[in-house]
Amino acid sequence: EALEPGGVLFVTAPDAGSLQARVFGPRWFEHEVPRNLHHFDKGALETTLRTAGFESVRIQHLATERELVGWVRDARDAVLGPGKRSVLRSLALGAALLPGAAMATAVGQAVDRGGTLLAIARRAM
Repeated sequence: EALEPGGVLFVTAPDAGSLQARVFGPRWFEHEVPRNLHHFDKGALETTLRTAGFESVRIQHLATERELVGWVRDARDAVLGPGKRSVLRSLALGAALLPGAAMATAVGQAVDRGGTLLAIARRAM
């Protein structure tokens, strides 16, 4: 309602259909509540925006450093498990995981399953 007819809305959201979300399942970091109350894949975000009265909806994946960090963090947590951990051990493992995380980020982008969605939509006139 705050956006005038014809106005453009930009939305970014974690992609619940991403390669990262599929690999880590319920341990995927972006499941974090209450920061992320709703989770969308590409189709769900498009449907939600169209239902809310937006048209000319375009959704693409946005590569950010957050995705690379997410791969490292989620893989590190899968290896070390929950709870307290040594900072040095956590940093060393994170550094070791970085090349694989970079590759996973690139693959996710290449197959249109990146970690972050960018939606651009125009409010109907």
